[in-house]
Amino acid sequence: MDFVPEYFPAQQGNSVRLSFHGILGFTDVILRIATTIDSELSASPEGEINLLNRMRERTTMPTKLQKLPNLFVTLGWNNIDFKEDFVQFLKNNGVLPT
Repeated sequence: MDFVPEYFPAQQGNSVRLSFHGILGFTDVILRIATTIDSELSASPEGEINLLNRMRERTTMPTKLQKLPNLFVTLGWNNIDFKEDFVQFLKNNGVLPT
């Protein structure tokens, strides 16, 4: 992080004090945690199975490579980079024709 979130020690009986700087810093910490967990889960076997199941619910298999960008937009993901290893993964799992 570029800065340390501002915080005030809590004491029973005193008013709670917040700072905008502290709230933004805490939000940054939460976003970093969520992003890290999301990236770890998406690379797991469970994440791959979940992706394949969601794709199967939305289209017939196998589908054409040209239809993938629209399919991913339907799934809520924009601007996906279809690298060769990802395309091969989709072929190996019956999403794309071999």
